[in-house]
Amino acid sequence: MLLLFKAGLGGPVGPGTQYFSTISMPDWVRAATHLATHEGSSGVYNVSGPGATTNAEFGKELGRMLHRPSLLRAPAAPIRAVVGDVSSELLNSTRVEPARLLAEGFVFEHPTLNARLAAALT
Repeated sequence: MLLLFKAGLGGPVGPGTQYFSTISMPDWVRAATHLATHEGSSGVYNVSGPGATTNAEFGKELGRMLHRPSLLRAPAAPIRAVVGDVSSELLNSTRVEPARLLAEGFVFEHPTLNARLAAALT
């Protein structure tokens, strides 16, 4: 995907309105360490950064950070035809928040989409 955006061929996947959550690698490692070492942590956690984003917002921000347009929408039908069942990962909406991590006092190093993308691109 990054290569497409760098080539100026990036944009929303499907309708672009579907939500998904992101987390930076450093925050993921820190969250996993927190969960492994925090005495009160047990059960199910959403290990994602705060503030889910839409696919269109993600593409627009990635394009802006790469100084490339983000206009070419990838239609859902060809995606389904090419990748089959995996297409649901790209086209379905999943909006989760790290409520339990935040309640335990976990502080994200990269709390925004912009910060997470900057961390991934450096």
